[in-house]
Amino acid sequence: MSQNYEVHLKKTKKYKYPIHETPQDLIIVDLSSIYPKLKNYRLRGKIEGNKLVPYDTRKQSSSKHVPSKIIAYTDSKIDLFFLEIQGSGRVQLDDGKTLYIGYDNQNGHRYRAIGRYLVKIGALKLKNVSLQSIRSWLDKHPSRVNEVLNYNKSVVYFKERENPASGSLGLCLTATRSIAVDRRYIPLGSMLYLNAQIQEEQVSKIVLAQDTGGAIKGAIRADMFLGCGSESREKAGKLKSPLELWILLPKNKKVNI
Repeated sequence: MSQNYEVHLKKTKKYKYPIHETPQDLIIVDLSSIYPKLKNYRLRGKIEGNKLVPYDTRKQSSSKHVPSKIIAYTDSKIDLFFLEIQGSGRVQLDDGKTLYIGYDNQNGHRYRAIGRYLVKIGALKLKNVSLQSIRSWLDKHPSRVNEVLNYNKSVVYFKERENPASGSLGLCLTATRSIAVDRRYIPLGSMLYLNAQIQEEQVSKIVLAQDTGGAIKGAIRADMFLGCGSESREKAGKLKSPLELWILLPKNKKVNI
């Protein structure tokens, strides 16, 4: 799902929450050349003295200068958080221009679902957790927004893209055909057969792994792109269902995942 966000290029009293590109001091270490078994893992951090230390958490980043280019400023910390979860979006500038932005990197901390935290503290029941119920609770409890959002230490960084709703491959996503996957288990660009009960409909179809996301963790986990606009956003916010996935390969073809 790709959503529209109203933003300003310059910081104001209202528009004060920055959408960051990847910080200049974020170090990414690929260990695969030394430890082949770790080929699907990356270390992310920053240099302090002569040591590589974990990069700043969400809470730490909010209270200090982040050395990165700022794409634009939004007026809602909650909107910015869900933009990170979705991984891409359209941002409407105050001069009428539209920018397309998408996932570029993250700070190296493991994603933690704030819906799970709200269940833990008794704010929501597990069966009622959705994008809509989470947003509603946050809107009603503004004094606890930071507490809840900071539970997820992971921060996503963006870059401008030429195409709307483009995934990690840089290609335009197709509604109900493009899915986000965990690339540690499913290579990007893979063709898969998906079977799931989506709301009231049984869906069995061919899909393409064209995107990733901080919340997509595990071999049998996917997030289907449902399109843009309020109707798609409403459907995507309630999208939660067990599924089956089969990766489709040429006969006698092996894949290392």
